[in-house]
Amino acid sequence: MLPIPVHRFTVAQYHRTIATGVLTENDRVELLEGWIVDKMPQQPDHAGTISILLARLQAKHPQGMDCSRAVSHRV
Repeated sequence: MLPIPVHRFTVAQYHRTIATGVLTENDRVELLEGWIVDKMPQQPDHAGTISILLARLQAKHPQGMDCSRAVSHRV
């Protein structure tokens, strides 16, 4: 049990915190299992792999479509 009251968030609630400006793109957080947690810093190997993957995805997308690093994933 946690020593202070906590609240778990749904995906919809998490997105509302972003839409209303409570969280911004400058906040390095993500929603995991209902908890808003700090994102782990990326290591150089991870960042390099993401850059390569994005370049390959960009080459496969139709003209006008864009790939971005800031992607939300639901698992």
